[in-house]
Amino acid sequence: MPDKAENQKTRGRMTQAKGKARELGAKITGDRKAEARGKAEQMKGKGQAAMGKARDKMR
Repeated sequence: MPDKAENQKTRGRMTQAKGKARELGAKITGDRKAEARGKAEQMKGKGQAAMGKARDKMR
């Protein structure tokens, strides 16, 4: 069973990927608001992944 740190890192990477997909789709359609949401989602994912890495180092 995966630990919380690994789950958080994985969740962060998935959030980053979703954000990147949203950003690219928005660039194609020209939707600036969706593009900004995609970038924000990527930043959220980076934060989640960083928290997971920090938990790993605390062990």
